[in-house]
Amino acid sequence: MRDLTPCRLQKADEWRNNVANWTFTTTGFHKNCPGCNGKYYLRINVTADPNDDVSLAFGNGVGSHGERWIIDGGFLELVRMGVMSPSDWTILETLPEYDAILKQTIAGKGDPWFRYNFDGYGEHNDGRDYDGSGRGRLWPIFTAERGIYEIVKSGDGAKGSAYLGALKAFSSPAGFIPEQVWSNSAHITGWVTDTPPAYPVGSATKSMQPLSWAMGEYINLIAAMNRNHSDAPSVVFQRYACDQPQTTVNFMVKAETPLSQDSCRCAKKT
Repeated sequence: MRDLTPCRLQKADEWRNNVANWTFTTTGFHKNCPGCNGKYYLRINVTADPNDDVSLAFGNGVGSHGERWIIDGGFLELVRMGVMSPSDWTILETLPEYDAILKQTIAGKGDPWFRYNFDGYGEHNDGRDYDGSGRGRLWPIFTAERGIYEIVKSGDGAKGSAYLGALKAFSSPAGFIPEQVWSNSAHITGWVTDTPPAYPVGSATKSMQPLSWAMGEYINLIAAMNRNHSDAPSVVFQRYACDQPQTTVNFMVKAETPLSQDSCRCAKKT
């Protein structure tokens, strides 16, 4: 039977080495926030060119937007799964835009993030239930994901403590982590997202509680804190994210005849 391992590795290398070429824009619109320079990973790109700004239709009643306008935290999964180093320049370039646009600090609790700008999956601004459109609020699951990233970047499990504390603060008395919590009212790149006065900021919205996905990430965060690294498969991490050359080649050159100054000259044109 033919060994397909080399072919599979070649394809994995191709995808990994092109993910930034396909999804990292260098001509983005978000340049006016602290540390932002218009270079960041997109949420979705339907072509191989992240700078062409194709207009995409997004769900939940939010309409169409240029692909360079929409940003999310999916790029952190490249680090968490060992596909990119936490210090890769494209990752570091995206963090300022991600935090400036989608992060909020909830007093007395911590930092959660919006799923993406122009998210319509959640209650309406007046508190009415989601009915196919609305406003997405803050997702505690991304607090866990950011904690895992900070652990991978530093190699120090203690870096996850603040994020673990925030997850607990956003959960119910029984420890159930909700899908979303109410945000501070804000304009997110022009997307008005309000919280009615009746709903305390940082408390669970009417969304799922517990969200099993968020509970799983809570466990992953604790595991990363205990092990000082993420759950990335070691074979992937060693190949792509260990900040070491993939292959080291040792070779020796033996020159039988020393090169003279004359032998290095270019031939005269006639």
